Amino acid sequence: MTVPVRPARPADLQAIEEAKMAAGLAAWPHIFPRETLERFAMPPRWAEILRAPGPRSAFLVAELDGAVVGFAVVRPSGDEDAAPSTGELDAFYTAPSVWGRGAGRALLEAA
Repeated sequence: MTVPVRPARPADLQAIEEAKMAAGLAAWPHIFPRETLERFAMPPRWAEILRAPGPRSAFLVAELDGAVVGFAVVRPSGDEDAAPSTGELDAFYTAPSVWGRGAGRALLEAA
């Protein structure tokens, strides 16, 4: 199955937040209580990349059946000792409803 990946748009924000929350609730209940997970907000740096990606940053979304089901954020490395050409995968989430359907693989390949 081919999963389309495209640059995120501000209109995708609600679906991005829903995928992030669903993934966190499914993956981390043994680490964080639900109340804590519900308070995790999108870091300002993600919002900046969503609004205005730079030449070495991207906010990508994966879609299945026309709906955003996951996202990845890539940016230059935040490590002080990293070479200028070093990047990092800053965020990577897919909704549990699509786990095993290729959305994560497609996002990683695009990132």
